Amino acid sequence: MIGVGDEARCSVAEVQRIATAVLGRDDLRAEHHPGGFSNENWKLLDATGCRYVLKIGDRTMEAKWTSSLVAYE
Repeated sequence: MIGVGDEARCSVAEVQRIATAVLGRDDLRAEHHPGGFSNENWKLLDATGCRYVLKIGDRTMEAKWTSSLVAYE
């Protein structure tokens, strides 16, 4: 996994560990997305071109994250 983004609170190694555990893939390119108010956002791209967003933050933000998902649909 390759990481981009200097302002990230999480390290690339942490993002790789989490993304691999959640997605079961180790062929991801990670790019830190600096936008966000209360969470850490990472754009992920796998070798087949599938894109993902990894949000890392407090569980109290779950409702906000769910509304973000609905907005994209």
